[in-house]
Amino acid sequence: MDLLSWLAAHDGVAHTSDLYRAGFSKHVIAIVERRGDVARVRRSWILSPEAAPPCVHAARFGGRVTCVTQAKALGLWVPESIEVHLSVGPKSSGTDEPACGCTGRKGPHRSARVRSQIR
Repeated sequence: MDLLSWLAAHDGVAHTSDLYRAGFSKHVIAIVERRGDVARVRRSWILSPEAAPPCVHAARFGGRVTCVTQAKALGLWVPESIEVHLSVGPKSSGTDEPACGCTGRKGPHRSARVRSQIR
């Protein structure tokens, strides 16, 4: 599977550590990035042009979509909200917004509700 197909199967967003685990080298990532097929936000986050706006927003904060935002992406009913719920690691420079009580995939992390016009 090529990098763009892999990204498409993963919401169009990936941390470089996930790409390395999937077998993509720094060289392959650099080639695809140089061609303009993907964009890098922050140091280690790679985005395809098809990435959903909440996923792009989360990557910019160095986090992952969680809570109500993820439930909506999965097609579940959620109350209307203009906030993007995401989980960021303890060392992220992301945000100091109030916590929403979510946890990260590797255990509890500082979580944030970030006010945004993303729907």
